[in-house]
Amino acid sequence: MTEKKKTGGKSTGRASVVNDHRDSAQTLGRLGVLARSVEQGPGVVVITDTAGKIEYVNPKFTAVTGYPPEEAIGKHASGFDERSSEDHQELGETLASGRDWRGELRNKRKNGEVYWLSASITPIRSSNGIITHYLGVGEDITERKRRRRRSGSQKKSTATWWRTSTTSSMRSTRAGA
Repeated sequence: MTEKKKTGGKSTGRASVVNDHRDSAQTLGRLGVLARSVEQGPGVVVITDTAGKIEYVNPKFTAVTGYPPEEAIGKHASGFDERSSEDHQELGETLASGRDWRGELRNKRKNGEVYWLSASITPIRSSNGIITHYLGVGEDITERKRRRRRSGSQKKSTATWWRTSTTSSMRSTRAGA
C-alpha cells in the first residue's frame, strides 16, 4: 500500500495494488498437466517449425525411433521417413493449405530397422490464425502390420493347400470311377 501526499505534507488518499495469483496458479497447473500428458502419453509427439525442422520430441519418439532428442531436434522431419519426394510434396501442400494430414509413414529406426507409424499432422496457429508450427502425433503400428502380413500369408497358404488337395481328390475320384 502506498500513500499519496501533497506538497504541504497532508495525505490525499491511499492506493493499493492487490495481485490475485489464483488465476496464474491455475494456468500454470493446467500447463503442467498438459506438459506431463505430452511427455508421458502413449503416442509419439513431434513439433516442427513451418519449414519442417524439429523443435520438440517426446520420450515416446526416442523409445520408438532410437533417436534421443539431441539427435532429432534441429533436423528436418523428412529425414526420418522414407516417403518419396512426391509424397513429401503432397504432405507439405496439405499442411501449408491449413489442412490436417493423416496416413501411414514408413520410417527407419536409428538401428536401420523399418517401422510404421499411423500418424496425424496438424497445423498449429497463432492467435492471428497464422500457421507457426506443426504437431505430429503417431502410433507405432509395426507389429499390427506384421501380424496382418503373416495372417495374409497363412490365408494364401491355406487357400493354395485347399485348392490343391480338392483338385487332387477330384482327379483320383474320377480316375477310380
